Amino acid sequence: MSIFILSWKFFTRKYESNKINISSFLPIIGLFFGVFTTILTFAVMDGLEKDIFGTLENFSGGTILNVNKVSSTDLAYIENYLNEASLKYVKFIDRKAIINFGEINKIINVRGFSDLNFVFEKFNIENSFEEINDSSIIIGKGLASKLNVSENEFVKIFSPLDLKLSSPKVPQKSFEVSSLYAANLLDFDLNYVFIPYNAGIDLFKKSGNYGYFFTKEVIFPEKITQINNLRVYNWYDTHKNLVGAMKTEKIAYISFGFLLIIISCFSLLSTMSITVIQKIAQIGILKTQGYSNFLIIKIFLIFSLISGLLGVIFGILGVYLIKIIENKYSFIKLIFGNYPYLEFPILLDSKKIIYISLIAIILIVLSSIYPAIKASKLRPIKSIYSK
Repeated sequence: MSIFILSWKFFTRKYESNKINISSFLPIIGLFFGVFTTILTFAVMDGLEKDIFGTLENFSGGTILNVNKVSSTDLAYIENYLNEASLKYVKFIDRKAIINFGEINKIINVRGFSDLNFVFEKFNIENSFEEINDSSIIIGKGLASKLNVSENEFVKIFSPLDLKLSSPKVPQKSFEVSSLYAANLLDFDLNYVFIPYNAGIDLFKKSGNYGYFFTKEVIFPEKITQINNLRVYNWYDTHKNLVGAMKTEKIAYISFGFLLIIISCFSLLSTMSITVIQKIAQIGILKTQGYSNFLIIKIFLIFSLISGLLGVIFGILGVYLIKIIENKYSFIKLIFGNYPYLEFPILLDSKKIIYISLIAIILIVLSSIYPAIKASKLRPIKSIYSK
């Protein structure tokens, strides 16, 4: 009889009969759930992070150079460097203001960009940018719903912070709603509007944050970063609390999966220890038939390896089944509701799957070493007569 078959029957059959020992399958079931939960958590959280972090990077800028108080000489030097380095950028101006439509007023963030195509190429903008001029404004669908405003209607932007003491009139400008965007993240749709850069410069005469906007992260040399009053920051600097919270949540969910794997290891350890007690006589018979201590240990290790492989294989297949169902039916949205931020891919990383599988198998095999050694040390004669 093959030692693999012997190992499988030795643990999956009850000692007093040939009936299946259900408890011997519990470690496999536990390992399945542990591997399934861990891999699926990585896949879901990686997909969610890619979707959210990608949106944040597009929205907030991979890198931003804030040049509010930079001298004109240094400003010219920066622009010259950006052009020589062939870095793709747009100029921006950012200011809090008040948007008005009819009797509704709301404080919002206004961002002006010198090239709206550059910034929103990955957003769901419904109209062509060719229709945009210095009197155009792009607002979020959430804000449009709150203001009850539609495309081609006019809204006003007031900038009280730019009010001059010599004039009682609050700076204002009318804009035509040319497009609606959907960021599908946080409150961006409700609190941010976008206008052409020249319109922002014209409206915000006294102050406002302005500088250079890059959609991707850019590493600048010291000759740039050490310029007086220049501030360089990335999207994750702006949203570090959200990024940190998501990383912590990811660790917590993954820890739960590994906890299931560890519980499976203890279950196997318990099952094998009980088997040693229940099958002392059978172990003694194997020894009288010439099975060495090494072969006895090998029987235990082989079963733990089989258990590990079965649990891992079923766990991986379960995750791929979930991915297939999600790709076809979008069941996550069916379960949790029609929320835009639930539209994210399930990303399976082959390296992570391999690492998780190896860790699970190694842990389950290690958990069998103690009962295996204990069984190998039993004396044949005593073992047989202890039946």
